[in-house]
Amino acid sequence: MYESTDDPYGGKVSAEELSRNDQHLRGLPSYQDSIAQLDAFLVVTSDALTKAFPYLQFSWSNERTFTTCHGYSENAYRGQSATRLADLPVAPDDWDRAFRIVVDHAATLGPVETGAFHDQSTVHDTLITAGGFSIRFGSIKATGLSGDTPCRLPQSVLDQAP
Repeated sequence: MYESTDDPYGGKVSAEELSRNDQHLRGLPSYQDSIAQLDAFLVVTSDALTKAFPYLQFSWSNERTFTTCHGYSENAYRGQSATRLADLPVAPDDWDRAFRIVVDHAATLGPVETGAFHDQSTVHDTLITAGGFSIRFGSIKATGLSGDTPCRLPQSVLDQAP
């Protein structure tokens, strides 16, 4: 019998499963590389939105946070809340094209799935997943483009022998 830890959903995750998850993560980019990939995506995508719609001028909105991947890995992190924000909303007639720009850019991160929390003429709050990244794109009184990385091991852990 092996030790287990609680996962966030109330179940138990074995030490063996945690080890398998860490082995899987060793074959993926580091947490730091994932943060750099997310930042590049947010900048390139917001620049493309500004080029298509010059009234949208984006800047960084808040500091990044991170969480551990409790119940999946004892060593991995997920980066959260990297946000680009424009002071104005996307014009209703421009929304479909703006959303398509974000989805097309998200495809550079991996296979894309889209969903919406709200999708009305002047209120949009969408979720796009791509390659393990979660991208939120929304427009109400302003326009926000934010993202979270998938769980990844920090470079310091990757540098250690498995």
